[in-house]
Amino acid sequence: MVTEFDEQNLGTEVENLSWQWVFPWTWYTIVQLFLSSFGIVGNLLVILALIKRNAYTHSTDIFIGGLAVADFLTSVLMIPVPLLVRVPDTTLAAVYCKTIYSAYWYSVCLHASVYTLTGMSVERCLAVVYPLRFKEWVNRRTVHVYLTCVWIGSFISFTFAMTTIVMNNRCVNLILPRYEMEFYLYLTALRFGVPSLVMIVTQTLTISMLRRHSRELQGKLTSKHGSASTVHSNAQKTVVKMTLMIVLIYILSIGPQQVMVFVAVRRGIVTTYVGTPLYHAINQIALVNACSNPLIYAARYRKFRLAIRDLFKRNVSQRGAPLFYTHNVRINITQTPQKEKTISTRGNSSHASQ
Repeated sequence: MVTEFDEQNLGTEVENLSWQWVFPWTWYTIVQLFLSSFGIVGNLLVILALIKRNAYTHSTDIFIGGLAVADFLTSVLMIPVPLLVRVPDTTLAAVYCKTIYSAYWYSVCLHASVYTLTGMSVERCLAVVYPLRFKEWVNRRTVHVYLTCVWIGSFISFTFAMTTIVMNNRCVNLILPRYEMEFYLYLTALRFGVPSLVMIVTQTLTISMLRRHSRELQGKLTSKHGSASTVHSNAQKTVVKMTLMIVLIYILSIGPQQVMVFVAVRRGIVTTYVGTPLYHAINQIALVNACSNPLIYAARYRKFRLAIRDLFKRNVSQRGAPLFYTHNVRINITQTPQKEKTISTRGNSSHASQ
């Protein structure tokens, strides 16, 4: 026999074990779904192209492959999910709150993407500024060690998400309300401030050194041998311009989101800012960062377009050849006693000449 008291307890228990979801189809949900789908397909093509060509042998290709993996995972986690209204007090709900609701996995993958791009920017700078020492400093092993450290650091950097628990049938973070200002300052510096500063400095040094090299070569080389210099210079500039475009897209897409959230927290208007049309528009712009790189590769790099075509062919035209790394030409100029220039040109496949 079930009493009225038992019925009330039973009803409360059933309610506590229920999940309640809401999935509103809004304009920003549709845009987010499109961007995530495009990012998944585009970055997957980059990964498959590198794998089929077996091009993971040079530092630039490894960095771009690592960036594609991080952006692919970020795009997967960008897929819109239903909004959780009520969670039950269960172990599964606790795991959901700590990982999905708190955006832990998304933050980890985005952090890995940002610092992979930072390492790629530094790698290009070292290749241009210190060409003779580049091969000693940057090789396949050092790049793999760096990327491993990036992912480990990403997992550690967002452990605060694990303080999210189920409370009153909702996911609640125990630390964030107490240290909201400190948290967003930390997040803005980690995700945007530090990497942006490093990228701006390295890209400025790279462009400045390339211009200096160009002026020196124009002054030393005769028109007879100028074609080799032009090939060398253009090969470097192509990769540098591609990296610069990726860096600019990152700064212009992620920057407004990080700055606006920090300003809202600083002024104490987070509750009124979150959910506004401006908030959703800036968030959609930030998502562009994870899906724009394949378009840049396709627009700026003919080799990448050929590699994508090879994905649909049985035979690969250049298996084992680098995809984004370019075999350069090193030109040595020596002065003879008769003040005649002897120019020796030889193919160079090392990183030092890139």
